[in-house]
Amino acid sequence: MAVKLRLRRQGRSKAAQYSIVAADARSPRDGKFIEKVGFYNPKKEPAELYLNEEVALKWLGRGAQPTDTVKSLFRHTGINLKFALMKQGKSEEEQKRIYDRWWAENGKNKEAKYVFLEAQTTPKKLSNAPSAENTSSES
Repeated sequence: MAVKLRLRRQGRSKAAQYSIVAADARSPRDGKFIEKVGFYNPKKEPAELYLNEEVALKWLGRGAQPTDTVKSLFRHTGINLKFALMKQGKSEEEQKRIYDRWWAENGKNKEAKYVFLEAQTTPKKLSNAPSAENTSSES
């Protein structure tokens, strides 16, 4: 089974938001997927981007092929650099040092284009069910 890291469209008409997912290459764009890797909202200015680096590196290590757009997003966040350093067998301290130097040189340009979210924030669903405090009735 060939796995691709690709965008999965969500949102309403003309207000697209995308989940970055690991999916079988034969499945449809918005169909079944294996695991969610991140989130991308290009409509905001600057664009919002959240990537779970551990999951992305895990799938790259397993041989998943990113699409061109996802590869570009990975390049902007430095995941491609981290994966290349892992493949070269660099130690974690050396990987961190190289990544920090790269981010110091390129971070300002990236932050002007993207807002890197620390954790994916999804709106909480409002519950119509009454709470325990409201259900007690006095007789």
